[in-house]
Amino acid sequence: MKIFKTLLISLFFAFNLSTALANQDHKKILIEKPIVREVPNVAVATAAFMTLKNTSDEDVFLVSAKSSVANTVELHTHNMSNGVMKMRQVEQITIPANSSVQLKPSGLHIMLIELTQDLTKKTRVPLELIFKDGSSLKIEAPIKSVKKPNSSAMHMLNSDEKKTLKKTKTLDLCVNYSTHATKKEQEETVKELLARNQLSEKDVNNLKTGLVETSNTMCGMYMILGKPLQEKSRQLRVMVFKTVHVYPTNYFVTQMGMVVEKHERKEGAVPPSLSVEMPKVQGPPVKFIAPGGRPVH
Repeated sequence: MKIFKTLLISLFFAFNLSTALANQDHKKILIEKPIVREVPNVAVATAAFMTLKNTSDEDVFLVSAKSSVANTVELHTHNMSNGVMKMRQVEQITIPANSSVQLKPSGLHIMLIELTQDLTKKTRVPLELIFKDGSSLKIEAPIKSVKKPNSSAMHMLNSDEKKTLKKTKTLDLCVNYSTHATKKEQEETVKELLARNQLSEKDVNNLKTGLVETSNTMCGMYMILGKPLQEKSRQLRVMVFKTVHVYPTNYFVTQMGMVVEKHERKEGAVPPSLSVEMPKVQGPPVKFIAPGGRPVH
């Protein structure tokens, strides 16, 4: 019995020692200027940015994060692929010894996905940063508006191109792309639209094939097929618009700027509807008499 007690005491002190060491580890990291991007109440995701400063002589690794305002929290980064800025998840973020790492738009950041709360009604967001050694650091980040910088594709434009294209409306760039006389003009237009974050990876690929599919943007559709013969839009709800575009051989449906449907246009074919099919209304459940004689549904 005495040996068992001694073993328990030893394990208790060992656990507390390891916990204390773990708690000391997070003190090596200083958090500077943490913020969470302000988003409308219809948004399903947002991002957190900050500077992580490592005051120790060893590298520290951020491996995950948690927040009560989101079902899923992931570490992400951005990189250029075939001229398109793409976001991808990363397993960890390394904070070098005696150095710092900035989490920022179009770079490393923390994604908060499937928001569980309306952030427009909050001023601060709780975050827990978890490090590879098992230590963690809890912070509260204020919610602030973050202006999204232009894609790094902007650096591909020289000063004259910036002056020329920046005065042109985005819609005009999209619609007039196919009528540009020279290949150089088309290349300059693609660079500008990438800098404005108007094109998807599908757009860039399909400019070469001349196809329009779902996952093309409306801008990419205009670039590939030109201006439609006719189009009609309808607002479905706040900030959500649905549009039918009529081309010689197809009807295309876009919603929130993305192609979501493609239909063959032929004699007798009916254009896609702009209305939203309402769900069937179910009747109330069977009534029963609750204790006391009160009818309850």
